[in-house]
Amino acid sequence: MTEKDFSQLKLQVEKLISTGEIKVAIEKCRDYLQFDNSDAVISLIEQLEKLDKDTTIQIIDQAIKKSDHLWNERQYMKLYNLYMRLYSMAPKYKKLENLIVKVRNVIEKNEHAQIKDVATTAESKIRELLGRGVYKDVYLACNELLEIDHTNSFALKTMKQAEKKYFNQLALDAKNKYVDKGDFRGAIDEFSSLINKFGNNKILLNALVESDQKLINQVKSGHEESINAGLDKVGELVAKKAYSDAMLAILKLQEIDPTHKKIQKTKIKIQLKLDQLLDEEIVEHIKGLQPLLEEEYGKNPEGFVRV
Repeated sequence: MTEKDFSQLKLQVEKLISTGEIKVAIEKCRDYLQFDNSDAVISLIEQLEKLDKDTTIQIIDQAIKKSDHLWNERQYMKLYNLYMRLYSMAPKYKKLENLIVKVRNVIEKNEHAQIKDVATTAESKIRELLGRGVYKDVYLACNELLEIDHTNSFALKTMKQAEKKYFNQLALDAKNKYVDKGDFRGAIDEFSSLINKFGNNKILLNALVESDQKLINQVKSGHEESINAGLDKVGELVAKKAYSDAMLAILKLQEIDPTHKKIQKTKIKIQLKLDQLLDEEIVEHIKGLQPLLEEEYGKNPEGFVRV
């Protein structure tokens, strides 16, 4: 490249500087450096980079000065967001780094103070609810406080106390509504719903198991009543010597409880009666055939085999 070319480059750079396009000027010089890596070109790039840095710092300082009023207005988040945007322009600017640390500390301090104020108000409300014995609201209020202040010792302790009384009340309400009326399926549905909502609480789990066992006993009791009534009916049929109908009835009862001992014994007795009747019918049938056999024997004695 000629000296004339370098002079033209300097003129273009001066024009870009006048319009504030310093970064564009730097890029143009770097492109020129590919064809002319002389000390003059390198020096020009260094001068432009320093100018760009100084200009950036100047712009940042102006922005910082204009935002000073935000400190008095306690607009700390706006300050923090502004400083972070400026920091992206000059990541190593110490003054800006110090301001970011300062505003961040203020924000954290304010947040802690706000949490403390909220916790104090919430604790007062929880104490008032405790005095009224409204354990459901105590439990829920403690839960809300812990979402804000995760380590609040008062909320943790009080929630544990209220939890037992609250879930005892839930279990008692369900018992009054379903269990006491013998609606154990309804109780099971209710306790299952509560467990899905609040998790595997020991009180609710125990109530669920108890209701399930009562339902099993209820079903067994119902079966037993049905079986006893059925056996009474079978007894009536046996008394009438209607053994075939009695057998049909006992087979239906056996479908309800195949292992029921009384059903099994009754079935055996009926079967013996049926077998006895069958034997008697066979004997009577043979006796009815006797006259015919004697007549045939008289006609042809040799045709009969003696036993």
